[in-house]
Amino acid sequence: MTRSHVADRLLLNLRRGHHASRTIAGCIIHARKYATNTNSSSVGPQDPDSYCRDFVMKHDRDAYLTSQFFPKHLQPACFAVRAFYLELAMIQDSVTNPLIGQMRMQFWKDAIQHLGTPQHPITAALRDASKTVHIAPYHLRRIVDARDVDLNSPSHLNMDTLLALAESTTSTLNYMLLSILGLSSSDTYSHAASHLGAAQTIATLLRALPYHASKGVMVIPASITAKHHVNQEEVFRRGPAAANLPDAVYDFAVVANDHLITSRELFKTENERIEIPREAMPVFLNAVPVQNYLNRLQTANFDVFTPKLQLHREDFLLGHARSPRLVCPSKTSSTMLTRIQRPPPGLHRFFSTSACRQGHISHIGCTPIVVPPEAVLTPSSSEITVKGPLGTTSVPLKPFVQLTFPEPRTLSVAVENSSMKEQRQMWGTTRTLISNAITGMTQGFSVPLYLVGVGYRAALEDDPRGTTEGNSGKRLNMKLGFSHSVFVPIPAHIKAEVPLPTKILVSCTDKHQLGLFAAKVRSYRRPEPYKGKGVFVGDETIRIKQVKKK
Repeated sequence: MTRSHVADRLLLNLRRGHHASRTIAGCIIHARKYATNTNSSSVGPQDPDSYCRDFVMKHDRDAYLTSQFFPKHLQPACFAVRAFYLELAMIQDSVTNPLIGQMRMQFWKDAIQHLGTPQHPITAALRDASKTVHIAPYHLRRIVDARDVDLNSPSHLNMDTLLALAESTTSTLNYMLLSILGLSSSDTYSHAASHLGAAQTIATLLRALPYHASKGVMVIPASITAKHHVNQEEVFRRGPAAANLPDAVYDFAVVANDHLITSRELFKTENERIEIPREAMPVFLNAVPVQNYLNRLQTANFDVFTPKLQLHREDFLLGHARSPRLVCPSKTSSTMLTRIQRPPPGLHRFFSTSACRQGHISHIGCTPIVVPPEAVLTPSSSEITVKGPLGTTSVPLKPFVQLTFPEPRTLSVAVENSSMKEQRQMWGTTRTLISNAITGMTQGFSVPLYLVGVGYRAALEDDPRGTTEGNSGKRLNMKLGFSHSVFVPIPAHIKAEVPLPTKILVSCTDKHQLGLFAAKVRSYRRPEPYKGKGVFVGDETIRIKQVKKK
């Protein structure tokens, strides 16, 4: 029996659902029985769809099983993007020479640009899929670029860099799956898929922690291991006997659990029930293996080296996936823990089952602003006025922005409903604008510009046109390697100094206007990568390239 016949029988039985022998669980187990006895190498490049299907089944069985719930005519596109994602994810572990890894990444970058003339079964499948569904080339390039950056840095210093990688890889894959289903325009689906991708990434790293530790790689961010005083060398050598490792694993897994709960909360109905629409179910079924692993990890008291954690229970869980409430259970995680063995005696940690608000919090927005004594703030319903030694300015406020003073010289910024995308976006932006206004009116902003190049120099002189509207009557006279001088009038709100012939110091009370003027000066001679000449802003650096020889 071929795989195509197995898949056809699986979908047929899924639609029937007559009796126990034809449940989803029985169908998936039946599919596995035949799938594990088939040699995936027998499929050649002449059959891209079968190649991608076999590739996903061989390297990511969870993804293979959840992909069976896509409509049959969309499954080739689903397996194509999943195979593309897996191929890139496996490069880091499949090469020992970093140069080979970079060459493979470059191959896939070129393959995406020339998708019309595929040189690989996966690109051929992507080309065929793009004729029937929308697959954004931006998403493909984003995954390649993220994997290329991560190629030489498998470890992460903090959770921010890891979550950024998850957003550019796993979450982007979820966006493409939503696009295949025609649901990419929904902000709710995209937001939930983003949090689900973060949970998937962390769960995958936790499952692979024993393997990576044997290779001398720590997948838990250094900020978490340092917090719990985990010695990475001890983990590599002693494995589960390493001191404080379960504490670090717990903190790491809590982030995944929080993102999973956040994704779940987005589908809460008016009667406080969590229900996922049928149309989006194929994508969010990916939460089942994640929830299953986290539950089993909790049962093992967060010992990732427990052998039972490597066992799969997705057959049973996916067998009940026709209920849209099981993927994101609305009660507690303990209801699923009762189906697994009891936890060992002694100290045992548990996930929080309350609604997660971490995903709805702006870390920038919730940071209080310390107001210096020389600044005077006057808030109103539509704006806040900032007065200081250098002048007065105002920052417009959205109706949903809330300003409070928990302490006499401390300003706190909040929004009415942080779960709404628009309010969450403006939360951090408003806080930053107010903070910049306070700094600008009390201290001001300044940035140096450096002229790098033989004969490059600048001078400050009077503008022959005099003081005009918007100009201060001064201008910069710069020699930038041209046959003529470059004259840049200085606006009235900008203060410029030339302490050295190759250094220009500009200052302003408005950080935005200062950045615009610095960018304008830089645009006359942008730094070039072969000789390093140009106008550099602040601590800007550039990597010198080798000159191409003919």
